[in-house]
Amino acid sequence: MSTPPSQPPQQPAQQPAHPNPHPQQPPQPQAHPHRPLPRAPPQQLFTGRHFLYAMVASVGAGMLTMTFYKARQQKLAEAKRAYDERGR
Repeated sequence: MSTPPSQPPQQPAQQPAHPNPHPQQPPQPQAHPHRPLPRAPPQQLFTGRHFLYAMVASVGAGMLTMTFYKARQQKLAEAKRAYDERGR
């Protein structure tokens, strides 16, 4: 049904202002004088990317260690061979 043109359209009634306009959100904590409020939510400290970096670093360290180990073994083998040839 349409309203007759002589009557102005009625406005919906205004609801009284609520002290918390978003009731589903918890009230904000009050600032402590000696401790400022945290500015962001705490971050996850150890992620999958960090795990990947740790694994790559571990493999690299193992490869470097094996390189040094093989070089040392080769030097020892050469020294042993030279000692055996000289001792005969």
